[in-house]
Amino acid sequence: MKTKIRILYFKFNWVIFFSLFNTYGFSMTNPMGGGGLSYSGSLGVNIFGEFGGSPNREKHSSSYFISFGGPFTGERSSKNTYTKNELSFDDINLETQTEYYHIVGGLSKRINPKQSIYFGWGLTLGQTFLKRYDNVNNFPFKDIYFVQDDEKDSYSVTGTVGIMIDTEQGILNLKKYGCIINISPLTVTTNIIVLWSGNLGDYLF
Repeated sequence: MKTKIRILYFKFNWVIFFSLFNTYGFSMTNPMGGGGLSYSGSLGVNIFGEFGGSPNREKHSSSYFISFGGPFTGERSSKNTYTKNELSFDDINLETQTEYYHIVGGLSKRINPKQSIYFGWGLTLGQTFLKRYDNVNNFPFKDIYFVQDDEKDSYSVTGTVGIMIDTEQGILNLKKYGCIINISPLTVTTNIIVLWSGNLGDYLF
């Protein structure tokens, strides 16, 4: 129970922080927003933001970045996921599914006119679900369902390193692409990122 409260507190604080960053961070100098795919045992998605650097590539300037990512949950959804307190019966456990979410931030340092390195830290959150088969028809029309195992939820400090390469700005204002790796005791996540000039939201909404 204590672990669940800490995880909820972690989510709440980082949602507030990420909202403030999206509101004020992209009003700073040379903002870039983007995203990509992540992998930590299962495929996921990543949202990435960077600001504060110099547009002059000849200057070895520093900038700041923040990244948030999580997995695609597959066949699990809010409609077929339950807590242990909601159930008064047990079924056969088919497998255990752990979903990892991360939020990290740090510094980017240009090392030459075409490349920048990234390093920082943050947190990784792991949520565990039991995949079960409904063998006595407790849930009509649901053969498979999931139960959140709060006792196995976890979180850990995460280190981040990566490198990005500049592109010749043209199509869709693309600025950079590269790879960011998050390393924690829970998992290692590889993120393939593409960055645009300006706020990514300007291109989506």
